[in-house]
Amino acid sequence: MKYFILLLSTFILQSTIAQIEIPYDTLEVKRLTDSVGTNLANGNYLKTLDFSDQALKILGESNQSGTFVRRHKAHTWKRVNNFEEALKLYQVNYNICKQDTGWIVEEFISSMNMGRCFLEMGDLDSAIFYEKLAIANLVFDDFPGLTVAAHSILAEAYALVGDSKNAQKELEFLKFQGTRVPNDSEVIDDFALINIAQVHNLLGEFDSAIVYSRQVLSNNSSEFQKIDASKEIYVSYKNLNVVDSAFKYLQLHFKLKNQTGLERTFNKMLGIANDKRIINDSLQNQIAINKLKTENQAKLELEATRRTYLLLGISISVIFALVALYSYYKKRKSNIIISKQKIEVDKAHHLLTEKNQEILDSINYAKRIQSAILPPQKLLTEHMPNSFILYTPKDVVAGDFYWMEPSANGVYFAAADCTGHGVPGAMVSVICNGGLNRSVREFQLKEPGHILNKTRDLVIQEFEKSEEEVKDGMDIALCYLEGNTLSYAGANNPLWIVRNGEVLETKANKQPIGKYDKNEPFSSHTFELQKGDTVYLFSDGYPDQFGGPKGKKYKSGKFKKFLISIQEHSIENQRELLAEEFESWRGNMEQIDDVCVIGVRI
Repeated sequence: MKYFILLLSTFILQSTIAQIEIPYDTLEVKRLTDSVGTNLANGNYLKTLDFSDQALKILGESNQSGTFVRRHKAHTWKRVNNFEEALKLYQVNYNICKQDTGWIVEEFISSMNMGRCFLEMGDLDSAIFYEKLAIANLVFDDFPGLTVAAHSILAEAYALVGDSKNAQKELEFLKFQGTRVPNDSEVIDDFALINIAQVHNLLGEFDSAIVYSRQVLSNNSSEFQKIDASKEIYVSYKNLNVVDSAFKYLQLHFKLKNQTGLERTFNKMLGIANDKRIINDSLQNQIAINKLKTENQAKLELEATRRTYLLLGISISVIFALVALYSYYKKRKSNIIISKQKIEVDKAHHLLTEKNQEILDSINYAKRIQSAILPPQKLLTEHMPNSFILYTPKDVVAGDFYWMEPSANGVYFAAADCTGHGVPGAMVSVICNGGLNRSVREFQLKEPGHILNKTRDLVIQEFEKSEEEVKDGMDIALCYLEGNTLSYAGANNPLWIVRNGEVLETKANKQPIGKYDKNEPFSSHTFELQKGDTVYLFSDGYPDQFGGPKGKKYKSGKFKKFLISIQEHSIENQRELLAEEFESWRGNMEQIDDVCVIGVRI
């Protein structure tokens, strides 16, 4: 959707910019300004930033004459998702234009784009404020295209914040006004249709969203418009649980992005690998991993077949070599046969090496996909600043994972241990992570015990689709922290609170998240924490590790004593001390399981 805000702004400003006299100081500034606009329109973002910096160096960073250059530079940063830098430039333009009534259109554009940046950054209240401010400054009949853009962003912000009443109100405006904008091309018509589809999706009206998105695909729309339309249809079908259709439009979305070269341009700006794909929800991760599993299985079967032929070929080669050695003095021409066979063996060995590398590359790609479900470091630092996470998978991908979900007044966090490790464990972790997300986001559950009950139902429901009985699941310790009040529920994994030199343990329900002979409701426990308390959640990978001088398990008792011994250290140092203790205990022995430990100091 953000591509269209920029596309729409460029289209509308072509008709208004000619009416505003740009106070160029020199011909060099005019040349640089023209270069900025041309390179932005052609998608040459690095050159756009370079020419913008040269022009602003002459004009001054806050000079009114640099308003248009700053706007294009801000558009560039916004196109590559650097909303913080874009917001700074829009703010400078807004402050300048606010003082001059002759710059009302530029003031509107700055305010509207500030709202868009705040929306992308998750500050929905600020997004609503600036879009309302923008709308108040222009009349629809004077600037219909700009007004449609602002109302579209406002509708999306209302839907995201949960204000369905005002979202519907803006939606009706878009349906009535958005597709009758005079004197424009289909850009604005399709822009309004895509916004209508997106708001329908956010409001849970998925069938209506599909109707409007398909209308864009059937029009003579630009590739950028089709990119967003295909994404909205994918989101609709995914929420309707029509997996085949969802995957079809997901493939179309990525295909269109590759055709436009947009992904390659973003990668160059951000310095990331060309093949990186960020998949934003659990269903998409599950589809990708299932596909990867099928491909890997086929490759493993192919590799096994080739190994059989390779061993057979080597055996035949050995026989021929013995015969050749025996008859060497009788027939020297045997050397030719031996040479040919050696070449074949070398080819087979080279082929086997390539296939092994392909399997390793596939597993590493699975790791990138699984990493997408883990909370980013920025989110952890923002909502749990005085904490640490020790996360050490046994293999490239893991069955253990940590989870966090901010709420209005607090934060949920958990340490989970899914059945198995490696690729099978990672696949189960994606399903369980999706169940936690749906329990909090979709079903709006608050109490940890209720969240685990719903997550268990969702996981069992997902596995029941299989024709075979699946008893996989997860153990988990789940907490909700609001101020100094902590709520906890657990499936096999306990909660430890270290206070005044002792460990206060709250035991979990003795049942997993998954099929079990006797499923019972999970219990929730609430505590008032004291200053200096340290809360620990963990999987069984740490205490179950074999090592030490006698090769025995570390065990929970030793784990408790070690946690007590490091309480004088900062929470950041505790993570390093725990990691060093684990490696020292393990020594030369193999790590037997994934390790996940979370610590939070009050």
